[in-house]
Amino acid sequence: MAASKDQMFPDLFANTRDGYNAINTRGNAHLSDLFAAVLLDCNTGIESLNRRGGYEARNVALYDVLDVAEASVVLYQYRVTYKKKSTYYSEVDKTYYLALVEKNKNGVMTISDEVEVEDFSSNKILATLRGKASPLKRLSSEAYADTREGKALKRYVETAELRAAAAEATSDLGLETRDRARL
Repeated sequence: MAASKDQMFPDLFANTRDGYNAINTRGNAHLSDLFAAVLLDCNTGIESLNRRGGYEARNVALYDVLDVAEASVVLYQYRVTYKKKSTYYSEVDKTYYLALVEKNKNGVMTISDEVEVEDFSSNKILATLRGKASPLKRLSSEAYADTREGKALKRYVETAELRAAAAEATSDLGLETRDRARL
């Protein structure tokens, strides 16, 4: 029996997902740092609370993480819930983003670049998660290589690898000069 496409991209966070398929960051310092970097960049919380029950609630959820050298590529959802005055129903606006998270010069994880995910829709992301597959690994496959998101993911991975190689080269160069100084 042939393996399904989803089995080719296993979801490493399948056991840590909550009821909404978001990654639970409790107990994992690296995931907590990545989530904090996303929260630093987003406006979250409840706004416009009034007596009649109208509000806007903004929150963030991590959906997938791909570690590349010292950086990470993160797929996250920014969700805004609008509740009108004195109505029972609320509207939910969900937007997915692909972001490159790196440490800045002070050692704090921040988003250095991001792109809104449009072609790789929320239905595709949730269907991928239900199939126990990784959305970012699927996005890097040939099927999505020519989309804007696929190109951004490739660019983020290459950027992180180049920066890691440059950092390694400069650290090796520093060791080389110290060794020569001893001779």
